[in-house]
Amino acid sequence: MNLRVKEIKPQPADPFKDDLLNRKCYANVLTNIIKQTGSGFTLSINADWGYGKTTFVKMWEAMLQSEGYKTIYFNAWETDFVADPMLALIDGLRNGIKAEDLPAEKYQLTKAFLTAAIKLVKLVPQWRIIGEVAEVFQEGVNDCKKDDNELQQNESYQKLISDFREQLASFANEVGGNKPLLIFVDELDRCRPDYAVQMLERIKHFFSIDNIIFVLSVDKHVICESIKAIYGGLNIDTEAYLRRFIDLEFSLPNPSISDFISAQYEYHQIETCFDTYWDHMEKTYEGKDNSKEHLETILSCFTSQEHSLRDVEKYFNRLSIVIRSVNPRDHWPEATVFLVYFYMFKDEIYKAYRNLNDDLPTFWHRLEALRDSCIFDPKKNTYHEYICNLILLLICYINARKSNGYDKETDKAIQELRDGQGKQWFPNEWKDYLLRWLNEKPSELRYLCDTIDLVSGNFNLRVMKEFMDNDQ
Repeated sequence: MNLRVKEIKPQPADPFKDDLLNRKCYANVLTNIIKQTGSGFTLSINADWGYGKTTFVKMWEAMLQSEGYKTIYFNAWETDFVADPMLALIDGLRNGIKAEDLPAEKYQLTKAFLTAAIKLVKLVPQWRIIGEVAEVFQEGVNDCKKDDNELQQNESYQKLISDFREQLASFANEVGGNKPLLIFVDELDRCRPDYAVQMLERIKHFFSIDNIIFVLSVDKHVICESIKAIYGGLNIDTEAYLRRFIDLEFSLPNPSISDFISAQYEYHQIETCFDTYWDHMEKTYEGKDNSKEHLETILSCFTSQEHSLRDVEKYFNRLSIVIRSVNPRDHWPEATVFLVYFYMFKDEIYKAYRNLNDDLPTFWHRLEALRDSCIFDPKKNTYHEYICNLILLLICYINARKSNGYDKETDKAIQELRDGQGKQWFPNEWKDYLLRWLNEKPSELRYLCDTIDLVSGNFNLRVMKEFMDNDQ
């Protein structure tokens, strides 16, 4: 089983076809802004970490390309080992220009110019000092047609900067034609603080060109913390400081919790992880095919008002690791998604199941309280499925108590149900399900609790998320 999640690659004909969060409308709005703006600017697309910024900007980039825009995608996090982000930016431009973008001679000149500019940055240690704009270029490119080794000292640093920007503007005009060149800078919020802040400053001081639009994909809160880390002693207003570099900010709206759950479900390939269980059930017990009841269970649990999208993200990170940590044939999908949910958000139910310290009526009332907090889709039969899954959890609890020396008390409660005396604590309409399934389901599932405890206590889930995550 592959732990690394596959990246969603936009399809050129329909870049937003695989977007599970329905965000094409936002791309349309941003595209219209690009079309109606007559000059270059810096746009930030802001969303919390894990909310699909990278997927969105790549889909939007593909959409712009289909409309004739020249774009360059630059992953800042992949370059933050470089001492100076200026090197990475120029190198990103150089690598982003293709032979088909320019006439042959102009292509060679542009490559020579950018190669020479990289050499300048490497030669000038003062370049690495934040804010020292005037001391950037000690040597320059007087003639890009010449070999890039023929660097000559210019009389004015400011003129060198002006020359650099002029060459950059000429290059952008050639590449973009009558449209602006768009440079996407992604993953800036994952960079080390000094690198992230320097990147913003380099873009502002050296790349503010009329026909270049920078698109920054960021978690604004993280960037503000990076600014504090660099200038914290100055009691700086991070919002005001950030506005120096960003002309227009667009906050990517949070998706609906249902859409986000479905996206996370697909992203972590949960269904694929459970396929082995369903194959085993069908071959061994002639069990039913996978009906995605576990997805409906997750949706029912999380669509109450008490949960945030961040809760959903954390839940799927943990669930993804848990289901990859045990034999796939041992999975009972509905129980697994419930137990991980209990561990994270219903600690009293999880501890009761773990320690077997509730009698049956008390444990069932805990499950009923969980049911009462859920919101069920009236268009689906989710309520019935949800109750059935709770009953199956009760059966596992019964068998676990019996196997751990609670036979007398448990048998008495079951006998009360058979005699009709247990209706005070267990709904009569569900009794047949309970009695019919009592001896047909796994004896207990506390081995899953062992896995959940192990994963939660010994893995850094954030690091595991990053290890498994190939998109966000």
